[in-house]
Amino acid sequence: MVTCFVEQERKPVAESKVDQIRDLLKSIETGAPGPISVVNEAKYIQHNPQTHEGSEGLAQLFQRLSKTGPRVNMVRGFEDGDYVFAHMEYDFASRKICF
Repeated sequence: MVTCFVEQERKPVAESKVDQIRDLLKSIETGAPGPISVVNEAKYIQHNPQTHEGSEGLAQLFQRLSKTGPRVNMVRGFEDGDYVFAHMEYDFASRKICF
């Protein structure tokens, strides 16, 4: 009796929405523009009057913030369909908790 093992091709696992939001918020620390691609341009509203609209404005904001040494930590995240709820700790000049 001969036993053969066939290695199956590994397919990349799609990143969860929670992971995408964690990466987006961590880019506040790093200034990396890549994670901003998850922003839906058609629905995103920028509430900071000192920041330009859209993902380009958000990328510029995160780039500026990253130079100030911010700390961002997602404590937990929940995904429900297209929505993500995140419990965050952040420190831009003082420690805060947000949802």
